[in-house]
Amino acid sequence: MPDSGNKPHRPWPLALCLLLPGAAALMIGLISDRGARTNPNDPGPWFLPLILGTLLCLGALVLLSAKRLANNGAPPPVDAEAPGPLTWQFLGGLVAYLWAIPWLGFLLATPVFVWLLLLRLRVPWWQGALAAAGLTLAAQGMFSGIFKVPLPAGIWN
Repeated sequence: MPDSGNKPHRPWPLALCLLLPGAAALMIGLISDRGARTNPNDPGPWFLPLILGTLLCLGALVLLSAKRLANNGAPPPVDAEAPGPLTWQFLGGLVAYLWAIPWLGFLLATPVFVWLLLLRLRVPWWQGALAAAGLTLAAQGMFSGIFKVPLPAGIWN
């Protein structure tokens, strides 16, 4: 990653990337949750999106408020600079991942996407490979084993 010199860290792009999907998950979850509960002890299928949406929104607010507190209460400087190449590479990779997951399956597309993302962030290849494998296996175990949600099998089907 190139040296940023004396440019201040701007948290608003990351906060926006957290806030938009979080708010969307909250709205979709709240709209879709109406009448879905048949058992008062069952949180329903929209419980996880509601929790994740809430956490994303809270994370965005914490990120913005922490930067403001670090500036002694002064709002961060407004910069009209366009997103850097890393942002566009990530978004392109995300689109490719979402396109590939139905055909390649979760177990193949996810570690490749995570590994390439970590390589782009200059994480050593072997640490990226370990992190990608661990994340994939943890997500597969959580969704398939605990939540009993089948993930796309792709060519493994």
